[in-house]
Amino acid sequence: MDCSVSILQSCFGGNGAVLDIADPSGGGNAYVGYSAWATETPFPTTLPQEENNYPGAPVGFVDPDGADNLPGTIDDDLRLLLTSPIIDAGPTFPAYTFVDLDGHRRVHDGNGDGSYVVDLGAYEFGSPPYTPILYVKPPTSLTEPTSGDGASWTSAFRGALGLQTALTYAAGPANAITEVWVAGGTYRPSRPLPPQSDGSRSASFQLASDVALYGGFNGTETQRSQRSPTANVTILNGDLNGNEPPTSNYDDNSHHVVKALYVNASAIMDGFTIRAGNAIGDVSPNGGGLFILESGGPLVENCTFVGNRGVFGGAAYTAYATGATFRSCRFEANTANHGGACMTEFGSIVRFDRCQYLNNTASGSGGAALVDRFGTVASFSLCEFLDNHADVDAGALLSADGGTAVLGQLQIPWKLDGQRGQRDRRLPGRRSDRHQLRDRGQPRE
Repeated sequence: MDCSVSILQSCFGGNGAVLDIADPSGGGNAYVGYSAWATETPFPTTLPQEENNYPGAPVGFVDPDGADNLPGTIDDDLRLLLTSPIIDAGPTFPAYTFVDLDGHRRVHDGNGDGSYVVDLGAYEFGSPPYTPILYVKPPTSLTEPTSGDGASWTSAFRGALGLQTALTYAAGPANAITEVWVAGGTYRPSRPLPPQSDGSRSASFQLASDVALYGGFNGTETQRSQRSPTANVTILNGDLNGNEPPTSNYDDNSHHVVKALYVNASAIMDGFTIRAGNAIGDVSPNGGGLFILESGGPLVENCTFVGNRGVFGGAAYTAYATGATFRSCRFEANTANHGGACMTEFGSIVRFDRCQYLNNTASGSGGAALVDRFGTVASFSLCEFLDNHADVDAGALLSADGGTAVLGQLQIPWKLDGQRGQRDRRLPGRRSDRHQLRDRGQPRE
């Protein structure tokens, strides 16, 4: 009869033999990884799979036989001593969970050598208690190694890939991370490209369901309400090589600075400036700042998108998504062939509340936004469109091919500003008192 057992990040004491496989030829199988024992006979040499274990004494347990001097009883203490050889002897990521048997975080620099690595066994030496928040501070260089465990501002993740590390940790559903707090500064989704380093234009910051990403901290706050995204500008920058202002030399920039793939409405990004993404040339050449696909979210709030590029939707592109919301966001100086700032299509349902569109351009249509195809609906509430431009049609907003743009109670399945080569103008027709579209040179009524 086939059977299998998996043992991860465990410790053993007083059991005689760690593991025997009665009939390996009959389909019995086992995997033991990142575990330690002191008194047992090591597992059989015929064990099919094992990795990074520590068989044999001295492991450095606090008290492996307890006060009663009997191994294998309830008073045994298999936590680690400072001198234990299995501290920081495991993987850089936990094999099973980010919480040890005491409820403390698994990734910690237990031996003080500056390297944050998991200990073998079931306990993490010297680690802080688990909290649902990860903390990130900006790197000091484009190639700074990752450090920190993210458990506090003092031990915040740092380095060129510090934020990427935090987002990877947070995305693990077993880790129960609900928020990532990011201090003001500049973060890039990758190290520089070769030959300067080993970076890649395909790297992006990936949002995750059930995780809220917040920027605007100074690195001392204890409450989220204490942050100030205005005072502590937090930039997600697609300029991987750090070699240009955000409006030139885009050929070595990240294709999509941020992605939201298959997330729900619990994915949140709040308080960031997203800049200098260049989707052109990618297999998905849309949404240089933010690329949203097949999602029920995310919520994007208090964010600025500036100097991003794409074929459709220079700043943000949404497809097959039915719950994305942009609230109090600013889109400025983004460019695309169509939909200079935003493109929404393929049946997406997207809300834009209290957003500003400033100086975005399209070489085709929809200087600021394009709503297109197959029942797509985008609503714009209390938004401003100022100084946007399209070379062909619709300086502000184009709704076409079955797409519908909604401003308050007014639906406009036609183009806004139908004059070729013109900058955006006032929407003709009835105005809602609560939902206004204000354009360049036109006072709010």
